[in-house]
Amino acid sequence: MRVSFPLGFALAISACGANDDRPHSSHTVRQAPAPTYANQGWSPVERRAWYAATQGSRLMPASWLRALERADNETLFLDVENMGRFRFLMDETNPDNPYPIGFAEDRQPDGNFERTRLRWFSGQGDNERWIGLNCAACHTAELRYGATRFRVDGGPSIIDFQSFDEEIALALRQTLDVDSKFERFAQRVLAARSIDDGPRLRAALGELTEWRETVVAANESGLRYGFSRLDAFGHIFNQVALFTGADSPTVRPSDAPVSYPFLWNTPQHDVVQWNGIARNEPRILGVNIGALGRNTGEVIGVFGELNVSRRSGASLFGRRAYSSVFVANLIEMEEQVARLQSPQWPEEILGPLDSGRVGRGRDLFAQQCRRCHQLVDRQALDTPITAQMSRFLPVPGESNTFPPPGTDPAMACRSYERTTAAEFYAGVTFTDEVGTQQRVGDEERISTLLAAMVRSALLDQAGELLTYLRSPTRGLVVNNPGEYAPGTPPAGASVTRLVTRDQVASAINEGAFQSPQTQGGEFNTLRDWGEFNACMTSNPSRLKAYKARPLNGIWATAPYLHNGSVPNLYQLLLPPSRRVPSFYLGTREFDVEMVGFRLGQTTENTFEYRTTNEDGSIRWGNYNGGHDYGNDLLSREQRYDLIEYMKSL
Repeated sequence: MRVSFPLGFALAISACGANDDRPHSSHTVRQAPAPTYANQGWSPVERRAWYAATQGSRLMPASWLRALERADNETLFLDVENMGRFRFLMDETNPDNPYPIGFAEDRQPDGNFERTRLRWFSGQGDNERWIGLNCAACHTAELRYGATRFRVDGGPSIIDFQSFDEEIALALRQTLDVDSKFERFAQRVLAARSIDDGPRLRAALGELTEWRETVVAANESGLRYGFSRLDAFGHIFNQVALFTGADSPTVRPSDAPVSYPFLWNTPQHDVVQWNGIARNEPRILGVNIGALGRNTGEVIGVFGELNVSRRSGASLFGRRAYSSVFVANLIEMEEQVARLQSPQWPEEILGPLDSGRVGRGRDLFAQQCRRCHQLVDRQALDTPITAQMSRFLPVPGESNTFPPPGTDPAMACRSYERTTAAEFYAGVTFTDEVGTQQRVGDEERISTLLAAMVRSALLDQAGELLTYLRSPTRGLVVNNPGEYAPGTPPAGASVTRLVTRDQVASAINEGAFQSPQTQGGEFNTLRDWGEFNACMTSNPSRLKAYKARPLNGIWATAPYLHNGSVPNLYQLLLPPSRRVPSFYLGTREFDVEMVGFRLGQTTENTFEYRTTNEDGSIRWGNYNGGHDYGNDLLSREQRYDLIEYMKSL
């Protein structure tokens, strides 16, 4: 079903912490009463479509997910309480949609796919419905205060993606191996179809199970993410390695989880991601090619498919590879995010702001914080935002005016240093950060290969992009069951313009997906960065950094720091030595004073986030140091003044 107005989207993927506990199957997450929604500029129709629009992600056939049982009992995997264990949310405004927010049915011809080209009944066509995730799954927040549930679109989810991915694979394996489970599964999937289709279904189930197990094994890490985090780049990079066509791809543990970033203002930034790896440019005829590439990479990493064997040759403009990415919806979703405002502190729910504290906090913010965190009017959605990068090491030729962050280096180091065999992409040219043409080597950085892979996928779909740009009607394509009635097009709806194939290819090739190179220098803050010593003391790069951004709506985005290692704003304003070394995650109960989720172990707060190992050493990936710019000079009252002001942003 097509919603007949422009809608939009921005990147999705960031992640969570590290411990050994997992959500326990007996924990029930309340889903009632219905939530109150923040006023962020979206209509209910836009929101509903955002929750269900396909990006081209393909986890499994939709009928399979509806029929799949949990591994350890006969409960359907899609049961609301089971999905609540991973902290997925439901869209109560659309009860006919059986899936949680962010689960989207995808329907497209599969003739050029490999992993998702499955046949499980006689007479099956090539356009079967599949289910995957879209950005709403990881970027929809909910807070609970008393009896009120307050939902924030574009805010960080608290889902435990790691456990979800693992348990899906386990459920598929047990369905394949346990006859009674398979019989119930087959009855639901095949329904009135011929019993002769049973062997065909089992064979197809075996193919998918092996693939999901391969992906889970590639991402396996001793570091548990828990709620609120995901090593998005680790998952994307391993998927890139698996899709390069290499006989023995190099995969590595996904052990650098980060918080799910909030999405409001994202299209206004010059670069995005925690370390500024992705550019929001160039823009041609209204389409942000940089954002399209960024979101294409996200789809490839989250159950999307890319097949190099079906497009082994090169087009006039470069290598091509067939993918499941739904270009038109990615553009529409980015446009919708461009209309998303940050949430305002709901005084009628969370209590009125103290004007005296807000005023004093504003002065402190101007003195202490504004240098790094640009102030932006929440309604000024076209104000450019220039990244303030805090680099680990000075980069020659740049003014290094911002002090090093001192925070956990895992994400930035991993995203920059990891390599794998290039295979299909060996020899492809790319433009480095200073505008020099380079060629992909036989063994190459995965960040470079991701850029090449994204470009090859978009070149293959230039025709789809042209069709979209020439279409007289625009809107998100939604295949889910439910109500997606079109509404009135919002003011400022995009205008259809014609663009040539040469212009599209030129935009894709002119550097939207560059791979920054290294330069010399040195810097250190800790005496011992453990396994990251080499990364932190040599070979500087623009990617060895973290980005400071405007703090609009920051009150609704706990936990804090890029890796979610600090539970609330008050803790963030303490010297690192006074921050709690461990805390529990999983609840949505909101703490209005310290601003974050409630601490302490409860029936919902079940995952212990530990910043140190048993011997007291730093648990890399979970380190809670850094962001200390004179924190010890602040009094208790000054910290609360700053917090009150940040509530008002």
